[in-house]
Amino acid sequence: MNNKDENSGIGRAVARGAFWVIISRFSVRFLGVVSTFVLTRLLMPADFGLIAIASFVIGLLGSLTAFGVAPALIQRKEINCEYYNTAWTLQILRGLVLALSLYFVAEPMALFYQKNELISVIKVFSLITFIGSCSSIYLVNFQRNLEFDREFIFNVKIKLIAFFSTILAAWLLKNYWALVIGTGISVTTSVIYSYIVFPAYPRFSLNKFYEIFSFSNWIFVYETLSYVSLKTEIILLGRLSTPTVVGIYDVSCEIATTPTSELTLPISRALFSGLSRLQSNPAEFSRVLLLTFSFIIAVGLPAGIGLSLIANPLITILFTADWQDMIPIVEIGAIYSIFRMLLGPSVSVFMAKGKVKFLAIVSALMLPVRILCIYFGWHYGELIGVALAVLFLAFIQSVTMLVSMSRLGILKFNELVYYSWRSFASTLLMAFSTKLVLNYCNNNFTLPFLEIIICTFSGILIYFVVHTGLWWLCGYPQGVESLVMKELNNRIFKKLARG
Repeated sequence: MNNKDENSGIGRAVARGAFWVIISRFSVRFLGVVSTFVLTRLLMPADFGLIAIASFVIGLLGSLTAFGVAPALIQRKEINCEYYNTAWTLQILRGLVLALSLYFVAEPMALFYQKNELISVIKVFSLITFIGSCSSIYLVNFQRNLEFDREFIFNVKIKLIAFFSTILAAWLLKNYWALVIGTGISVTTSVIYSYIVFPAYPRFSLNKFYEIFSFSNWIFVYETLSYVSLKTEIILLGRLSTPTVVGIYDVSCEIATTPTSELTLPISRALFSGLSRLQSNPAEFSRVLLLTFSFIIAVGLPAGIGLSLIANPLITILFTADWQDMIPIVEIGAIYSIFRMLLGPSVSVFMAKGKVKFLAIVSALMLPVRILCIYFGWHYGELIGVALAVLFLAFIQSVTMLVSMSRLGILKFNELVYYSWRSFASTLLMAFSTKLVLNYCNNNFTLPFLEIIICTFSGILIYFVVHTGLWWLCGYPQGVESLVMKELNNRIFKKLARG
């Protein structure tokens, strides 16, 4: 097989991998969203807020102790058992350090946030964290070998167990401990099942420590800064407001970012694995990246705009009166998710190129700006002010990433516009028509559920017709439309013809 065929095969593998990871993420998130809807009827916003604060503490210490062993294994072209042994040893050591750190910071964190319940919650999470660190390191082979179909099965099984165990615990306990118990059962099951899927057992070793750490040292810096930046709102809201406010904001963000994050995160994972193998072929590297971004925009842009438009009836029908303050946050958060969806693939690009230092520098520069914007957003506009501040910051960050890739010659901005302008035009017409339909429904119907169905289906139909029509008028140019049609022809139409 020549290099051209090999690189083309990697491109197709990235597409297949992205497909399976998207299916996996949507399946897992669908269960998560259904679980959230059920749990909001069994638990109060304060319960979610308390767990959100505890999760931030865990995530912060987790990023401070991260070695980035998985990306280091994925990025290397050739590895042997010693790399797996060393990575697994580092994973266990990190879990031990993290568990002990959580145990001893439980009381100071409870004092800082003035919530005594955090002490027992964080201490229990410390044990769960250590259990999670014992999982098989060979799970990284799902990404390394682009075997995302197997990973899909693995993730869905674990999520189903977490789904039923959390809801049962919430029905029995009616408090935040249900969320803790659900997490514990999910993590423990995942560890056990990882050794069933990959029965190889690594041994303790640090022989390849320097080889792994040479790549992962900047990942540690980047992931720490990135996590703190991403959770700045929880840090400040946890200190300046109440668990109820934190819970409303946290659940609002989960709902608002679901359509786009479940698209971009899977693609980013598959993209990092694929691009790491295309570093020696800049032309194919750029082609795969351009198609990836145009696909994300074509699907994620209308999803974010559409959710923002139907947020009011959606929250009204799915959540109780205690959660109705979510409406403006979801409306703004859905727009924020559009800019946020561009960051995941951008990060994958720089990591595949080995430019993690650049990501760390950008995160370091953005962190103080983010803190100031969110603080003043809360001071002048409370939750809505915070949401608007986060939207502004996401816009700045996404533009910075795109401009940086353009200047490095990785992604040409004019080509991205050429490939994606039909998506922007179709989304604009979809938004305008959906707004008209929504106003009509408000004046003629009193059922929010009916409004959601009519607006969703009419929006999808208008977007598809306009997008396809523009592609036809332009003479069927190369782009995301031709890629989708080619895949449909290979997967469906040819099978129907044979049948």
